[in-house]
Amino acid sequence: MSTDDLHNLPLVEKLRLVEELWDDISTSKEPFPMHEWQETEARRRASDFDANPELGMTREELWKRVENSDG
Repeated sequence: MSTDDLHNLPLVEKLRLVEELWDDISTSKEPFPMHEWQETEARRRASDFDANPELGMTREELWKRVENSDG
């Protein structure tokens, strides 16, 4: 599949591919290089989410929202 093919996919399919990529990245044993500011921001967001879980949504909620969108 070429980059042009990816650009022409419907949004829902693009999101499914992104999800698959993130799942693959999350299980990788390869080190993930991050700048200090990125790590600081990731920790801040995780802390915010821990304090207020309503800030996020489950994978199922996300897909329901995507599939019911007008886009």
